[in-house]
Amino acid sequence: MDASPLSRMLDDAVAGVLVDDARIRAALPDASDAAAMRRLLDERERLVRRDLQLGAVMASTRDLLDVHEVDAMLQRTVDRAFELMGVDVAYLSAYEEREDQLYVRATRGIASPRFLGMVVPAGVGVASLAVRTRTPQWVEEYAQATLPHDAIIDDVLAEEGLRSLLGVPLVAHDRVLGVLFAATRSAHRFTADEIALLSTFGGHAAIVLQIASLFEDVASASQLAEDRRRHTEWAAELHAELARAAVDGAEPDALAATLSTALDRPVALLDADRRLVAGDAALADAVPSLARALASAAREGAAVVVDGAVELVAPVLASRERPGALLVGRGAVPLDGVRRRTVERAALVLAFLAVQRSAVADAEDRVRGELAIDLLDDASPAALRRAAARGLAIDAPWVAVAVPAAADARARGVGVAGRRAAWLTAATPDGLVVLVPAATPADAAAEVLGTLGADGIAALAVGAAAADLARAAQAARTATASARLAAGLGMRGAVDAAALAPYAGLFGDGATAAASIDAVLAPVLAWDAERGTALVATMRALLDARGSVRAAATALQVHPSTVKQRAGRIRALLGDAWTDPETRFRVEVAVRLELARRALRAGGESGERPSASPERQDGSAR
Repeated sequence: MDASPLSRMLDDAVAGVLVDDARIRAALPDASDAAAMRRLLDERERLVRRDLQLGAVMASTRDLLDVHEVDAMLQRTVDRAFELMGVDVAYLSAYEEREDQLYVRATRGIASPRFLGMVVPAGVGVASLAVRTRTPQWVEEYAQATLPHDAIIDDVLAEEGLRSLLGVPLVAHDRVLGVLFAATRSAHRFTADEIALLSTFGGHAAIVLQIASLFEDVASASQLAEDRRRHTEWAAELHAELARAAVDGAEPDALAATLSTALDRPVALLDADRRLVAGDAALADAVPSLARALASAAREGAAVVVDGAVELVAPVLASRERPGALLVGRGAVPLDGVRRRTVERAALVLAFLAVQRSAVADAEDRVRGELAIDLLDDASPAALRRAAARGLAIDAPWVAVAVPAAADARARGVGVAGRRAAWLTAATPDGLVVLVPAATPADAAAEVLGTLGADGIAALAVGAAAADLARAAQAARTATASARLAAGLGMRGAVDAAALAPYAGLFGDGATAAASIDAVLAPVLAWDAERGTALVATMRALLDARGSVRAAATALQVHPSTVKQRAGRIRALLGDAWTDPETRFRVEVAVRLELARRALRAGGESGERPSASPERQDGSAR
């Protein structure tokens, strides 16, 4: 046997040169020896390949200890599988469980540009079968395989020329994370060693994807924790700012503006009567079912989400029976939990402020009410000193306004009038007395009536002037007597007590005065009412002129003969008694009181200030 060809053949085999069967038979003519050599060389080649594979697996395993770039690690795994398995193509598809689809993430040996953008839908091809079974799957001829096909996927694989495919699932903790593929452009039957090798690399790729997922979870959790920390700090700072502002006595406008700026959206604060207190007025009418939403929010003690321009309604529980409302407008994105709780805390701060202001107002009302009672009682030096200490001008003019009111409306009237810081209000047996600084009696009466009349508390107000606060009690008695008379006469509106003062002293109330007028002037009043004449005014002119027809005609601006005709009519209605000295006083009082009543009624109905000389308003009558 020639040792030289055999020696050279063995040297080439050791050097990694492929030795074919012909060369073996040339070196070993004996068929049994040649067959033994073939087996020996194949085993050596398998062991060498196995050694290379184990080396690659060890290198890939070491890489797992230092995973930083996930895509780079996946690409390295695909590259090693490609090189060691000797296939035409290797690629890895990541599996999205929520979408039940696979996305190509790393490739080697791909020629088609469409391959990287390939998405394998659910239930299609080798990939979906590997995902469902969680076991390796392969086909020798993909085009003829009895698998669910997709036209686009088939077209991409045909463009790439792939025929045989092996896919192993990437499984970690019972979750399929993807599929690692090895493919050839010729028909190939994958061996158990090839399946095991690709499965090993698939396991490494699964670990990489799992680590990446954990990294993402850790990063997401860290980001979430950081966001929560920042949100918590933001909410705490805002809450502290609102609380400080409330303690410092800030106005609701300032608190609403602070909250609006922090939330970057409009807000509005409504009181228990749904009236705007502060903020964006447009939000006040933007909730059609505000009463129902607010009732639900107050019942739960938490904000509720509503539809429309307003996103959130939070109860301001200064009073659980009659809560206010904090409205928050809709922004670019919905309010998250932290901001919703911040709105609820802001509502608590506003409720605290409302309670605080209400308590201060109640205390102030009590103090001012007690002061008003003391001033109207006797205006003692002690009461005047207290008034001066509260900044009231005790030496300046004041007006006492008497307001007749029902017993059940007086407390509410004191509260409504008490909203005016400059006024002092007290309840009386007839209604209310309001002390108003620096105004004329008619103007003060009109202002008080406007404030109380808006709430349906009163329809009549009578003002009497006082030179200073010490004389307010006397003015209040004059106003009260005049108001009693005016109410009995059926008057309404704002009245200056000076127009009724001469008669208020003669008649205790309007009913007595009205009866006196009717008893003396009933026929004349009826005649004027039926015919539109001016007999009462003519009587006043004749009384003022001491019976002079010419002087009366001049005052009335009519011809003397007209006055003579009217005087004759008066005598026909009343007889000569109206000019008799004994009855003249009663007739004159009745005439003047009737003309005052007419003037005051006319002034109240027109909304104008009543004249202090009512007879002049009738002076032009016929």
